[in-house]
Amino acid sequence: MRIRTDGDYAYRRNAIERVVAFYDCNKTKAVVSAWDDIPHLVRAASQILE
Repeated sequence: MRIRTDGDYAYRRNAIERVVAFYDCNKTKAVVSAWDDIPHLVRAASQILE
């Protein structure tokens, strides 16, 4: 899968770079790791807010 970062999608580049810095790995692994972590973070936040 390719994520467009040109033109109207240029803002995505910054988001990807932040994820790469957070996970300290390459772009593909960082984006996949973030996708995998989101459901866990949402579940935890929901439990805290209940």
